[in-house]
This record gives sequence, C-alpha cells and structure tokens, in this order.
Amino acid sequence: MGVTGKLIVIDGIDSCGKSTQVDLLCSALDKESIPYIVSHEPQKDGCVGKLIYELLNSYPLNPYSMALLYTADRADHVIRTIEPALDDGLIVILDRYHCSTVAYQGVHCDPHDLWELATMFPEPDVVFIIDGVPEVFAERNKDSNDIFEKDLTFQSVVRKQYLRIAALREKYFLLNGHSSPDVIHDHIMRRLEKEGII
Repeated sequence: MGVTGKLIVIDGIDSCGKSTQVDLLCSALDKESIPYIVSHEPQKDGCVGKLIYELLNSYPLNPYSMALLYTADRADHVIRTIEPALDDGLIVILDRYHCSTVAYQGVHCDPHDLWELATMFPEPDVVFIIDGVPEVFAERNKDSNDIFEKDLTFQSVVRKQYLRIAALREKYFLLNGHSSPDVIHDHIMRRLEKEGII
C-alpha cells in the first residue's frame, strides 16, 4: 500500500516549547475533525528507547554509539507506528525525528554520516524547528535532571546545528521560540495550509 498520510515533525533544542506546539496542533486538528496520531522520539515504550533514557542520565555512550541507538529506536518506531499510520492516510505528528539525531550527535560526529542513516526512513512533509537562546529556554525547566539540558554550552552548539539543518534542507522551517505559543502556532497552521497538508 502506498503512503498517503502526512508526516509533520516539531523539533528543536531542549525546553524550546515543542510539547506545547504539539498540543496546540492536536487541538486544531480535533476542531477540524482531521485524523492524526502523535508520537515521540525516543520511544518511551520501546526496548531501545527505554535503554536510551536510562543511558542519558546514567552512562552516556560515545556520540556514534548513541546515534546508532537512536537510529535503531527510529527503525522500530517507523515499522510499528509511523508507516502503518501513513498508510492509513493519517497525519503523523512527531515530537523529534532524525534531525534531532543530526543536531545532537552531529556536535561530535560527521552530520553527513548521520544523514545517511536516515535514508531508510520516511521523509517528513514538513519540519518545524523552534529556535531560540538556550539560556532563556533553560529558565522554563529549572528542575530538570537531564545532563544535556543543563549544559548550556552544548545546547548552544546544538542550536547552531539546527540552524545549519534549516538552511540546507527543504521543508525545514525555523520558528521564533521567543514568540508567544499562540503566535508560533499561527505560523505552523499557516505553513501547513500553504503546504497543502491541512
């Protein structure tokens, strides 16, 4: 069966407001009775995803090993969730996708090598990258125990990776993460309309 659904990704550095925008988008689709599913990477219910969450806060591996783990989790995610939903004609909304692997592991790995890992996965129809200053975003989640969220120098380098991604790839759009949630949501909705997704 051919892929008939649409794949929307919302991405960006930690605490940029991805979850808020996913929720607002879901509410908008509910109002229009547009069928969709929402998912998140890494998967919290997958065996590889669970290992990733454990390693992130206990024993982080080298970037290439982590990139391969994220890719293994994504392969399972695609087979179990993403492709079946697309084949059913649903809109699939993802909180993070392969661009996260390129942005985060690309700090220490060759981004070209990381993009090669994505060739087996469905290409997103549109990717929204919420951009902004890590120090500002960190204020939103002061109580986080995530070692990567607390490392603002690292987050700044990851931000630069996201900016490069948005500049080089089609269908990847930057959003000002310092704008109000409603303004960001309005930009998302107008872009989805322009791209013929909704």
